Amino acid sequence: MAMKKYLQAASSIMSNENGLPRYSPPVLAEALQFLEGELTNRGFIFQPETTSQIQGTLKLTVTDIKGNGMIAQVKLFPMFADETMETIYQANNRIDFILEYTLPGGTVTLPLPLNNENNGRFLLEVSKGPAYKIVKQEIIVNANEEFACQICLPQMADWKEAGWYAGDLHHHSVYSSPLHGGTDDVIESPQQVAFSMSAAGLDYGALSDHHNIKNHQDWLATATDTFLPIVSKEISTTNGHVLSLGVHTDVIYKIPKQEDRTEQYLRQEHIRTSEEIRASGGLPQINHPCDRNPAISLDPKFADMIEIFDTIEVWNGSNPMIPGTPNYDAFMFWLSLLEEGRFVAATSGSDTHNIWADDLHGRLEKFPWMIAQGSEIVDTLPIERQDVLRYLIEVLQETTPIMEEWAENRLGSGCVQTYIHTEQALTVESVLDALRKGHCFLTSGPLLRVSLEGKGPGETLVTDKTSVSADFTILSNVPLDRLCLYTNGDKRTYIPLTNRLVDTESEAQGAEIVYDYSMQFPDIAVDKVKWIVVTVEKGREFRAISNPVFIEAK
Repeated sequence: MAMKKYLQAASSIMSNENGLPRYSPPVLAEALQFLEGELTNRGFIFQPETTSQIQGTLKLTVTDIKGNGMIAQVKLFPMFADETMETIYQANNRIDFILEYTLPGGTVTLPLPLNNENNGRFLLEVSKGPAYKIVKQEIIVNANEEFACQICLPQMADWKEAGWYAGDLHHHSVYSSPLHGGTDDVIESPQQVAFSMSAAGLDYGALSDHHNIKNHQDWLATATDTFLPIVSKEISTTNGHVLSLGVHTDVIYKIPKQEDRTEQYLRQEHIRTSEEIRASGGLPQINHPCDRNPAISLDPKFADMIEIFDTIEVWNGSNPMIPGTPNYDAFMFWLSLLEEGRFVAATSGSDTHNIWADDLHGRLEKFPWMIAQGSEIVDTLPIERQDVLRYLIEVLQETTPIMEEWAENRLGSGCVQTYIHTEQALTVESVLDALRKGHCFLTSGPLLRVSLEGKGPGETLVTDKTSVSADFTILSNVPLDRLCLYTNGDKRTYIPLTNRLVDTESEAQGAEIVYDYSMQFPDIAVDKVKWIVVTVEKGREFRAISNPVFIEAK
């Protein structure tokens, strides 16, 4: 499953002129298995690094600036002899980080594998989502010894007072596994998911397991003063996956027998399912509408009825937000709806099935070997195999650095977050209301607040002016490249981002500097403009997306 998802994202980045990969992920996965078997049969044996049985122990405490223990996300990257804190993030054809979280008291004790390659050296990275800085520190853990470490994690910005709250709308637990009638290999409990979400800086979260609502009681029990659990279910249909958000009853999509499977039935059943969710006080959402797997994506012929859903998941954490990927296709589909005057609010969800994000561990190390050895023998393989194998080798060669950086930094709970804005207290009802209205932005890191003369995402600015003032607040704990304004008529305006703040004190203490890219424009032209969507990007990858601010002539 993990490798098929990986190949889906990687091949999508290398999409052809028709916007689709030359070969589907299942075909590429089969080709990968064939190539590995053929290399083995010919005596090419990959020698992986031996796993060390020697361990040391890290005892970590994370506090806020007042010394109070806090739940936070912890990553450890083994550092080889020639690696430094500056070079560790460069592509190195391996994914071997350790992802954990401190408990609410702020502590965690972790056994760490030691070997000759890293000699006990690790890069320790502590974070808590977009609103906090990132603290990095090199540590050395000796064999059979405990290394105690305390980290103070400073907050970068607190937007809660202004009514902004972060959440994850799409997450799975053990209740999606075969133990409870599901099909996914998930082992974490609802409580573990809640801790993982809180460590990512989330204020609310939905546990949307497949096929059942067995998690609801356990999930509601995770509520705290700082975390709001929302019940949910991901419904498998014959036309994509539908999220039943905020509904306590088990909404069932009635899959028809083959002889009853008509387009009219499928349409009516989708309408009935969405209406039942809405009648129960919930929010119906279509998830990952452009996934490469037809069984879980929205059939394009049903796009004319997209308004039966209140929201659409345009950003799914299981693959990057890069041109060519299913996420980018979903974003462009959503923009096309806006172009037609059809507004369905955009959301995101991590779709996490593994809070430790170690599905790809040990896999990338083999790719350079397969590329080198496979290139040597591909001409000797059956001719009907050669094209797909050459394409597979090309995909691995060209996309591994991109996929490695993404997998190391943007997987797991809250890897992509939906920040909602509400003037009410944070409740299930206020979250659903904000989502329906599009009072939100989506992010994998940056904080993005958009205002056109006081109007934000999902709101309408009524004006008789041909130009208006705009205020974009952009804060980030990593550097960014550019901002883009998308408007109707398929127009895009790119604006380079220049950092205006260097927090040298935090940098000296081991915390990343705050990147403040906020800007004001006194006169953005809005003549004939009906809506504006704002994105923030780094390289080819989107990092934040706003819902539209609508503009209406007075």
